Amino acid sequence: MGNGRLTGKAVSIVGILVCRNSSSAHRIYIETVLSKSDIVEYQGYSSKQQTSVILWWTPFTGEKGRLKKCGNYLCYFTEDRNFHHHPLTKVLFNKRGAKYFVPTQVKNQLLSELSPVVYIQSGCNTPSQRDVYVEELMKYIPVDSYGACLQNKKLPENLLYPSDGTDSDEFLHFISRYKFALAFENAVCEDYISEKLWRPLAVGSVPIYMGSPSVKDWLPNPDSAILISEFESPEKLAHFLKELNNDTPRYESYLGHKLNSETLKITNKKLLSALSSRSKENIDWGVNVEQFECYICHRVHIRMKGDTELTVLNESHYSCPAPSSHDKDSKMGDLWSQMWKVGRCEARVVRNFINQNKTAYTSQEFTEALKTLLKGGDC
Repeated sequence: MGNGRLTGKAVSIVGILVCRNSSSAHRIYIETVLSKSDIVEYQGYSSKQQTSVILWWTPFTGEKGRLKKCGNYLCYFTEDRNFHHHPLTKVLFNKRGAKYFVPTQVKNQLLSELSPVVYIQSGCNTPSQRDVYVEELMKYIPVDSYGACLQNKKLPENLLYPSDGTDSDEFLHFISRYKFALAFENAVCEDYISEKLWRPLAVGSVPIYMGSPSVKDWLPNPDSAILISEFESPEKLAHFLKELNNDTPRYESYLGHKLNSETLKITNKKLLSALSSRSKENIDWGVNVEQFECYICHRVHIRMKGDTELTVLNESHYSCPAPSSHDKDSKMGDLWSQMWKVGRCEARVVRNFINQNKTAYTSQEFTEALKTLLKGGDC
């Protein structure tokens, strides 16, 4: 798919789920794009059909503006948040090697200057209450903690603001030197597995994982990560890590996806089945993003033609249970639990409005509907 130029007439932006401030740096440009009475040009393709604009709220694709042809439909994809307040707005997206691998012998030598475990987090006080667990773990095994949370070491100057963030070569080389990496999600959700797991997995630092209960379904091998859910306490986990740290063959059994022969790098049948069900071209993450974008593009155009059937998400698509704290006396845990309950009510309000075909409502109407549900305990 190539890029195109949007000079078009009727433009509708696909959905808004989040309301935040956005800059007005490109306001004039946007109003020009949305008001021109021209046509859409796409690699020689011209049509007076309506074009949909799809906004990635979280910067992800790097696209400031790209026209894509999805079958018979055209959609304009952008990360420019100025599109978010336009009155025609309707759907919004909110959002990721071998050269980094360090042999175990070298990692063992580095233990004279590094702890066996690394923790790099700047998002503190999360719903998963991960810092509570890490703080207890630190009592029983050395942990090098960078970032804003439980910091006991400072990152090198060149890693404080890397141009590619935590996906820069420098950062990946940095964490690959550690034998273990704490990979704790912000929240424990069935279908939420983030780069916190994939990053150490890719560079060959054994992940110690807190997060999705179904994570084993997506690991290369049964022992590709250490799950804290399998240990009674941080102390028991620390004891296990110390044993593993002193037993090279056993430690390397957790690196099968790096050290095994090609046929044994991935033994997880469910993962192999999922990969084989995709065409060769679609295994690349970028291509899967394009497929997702085109799926949304198709759905938007179908709805623009009058199809009123809704695609409803439920717990089988994405499930996040109420947060639970590792510290029973934690007031922060109670706060996250209350926020989760309010969030569930907010989702119910939106669903009720959609069922009533009420797509335009004020902040006051939303607040009043939310108060009614909370008061009645109907969430």
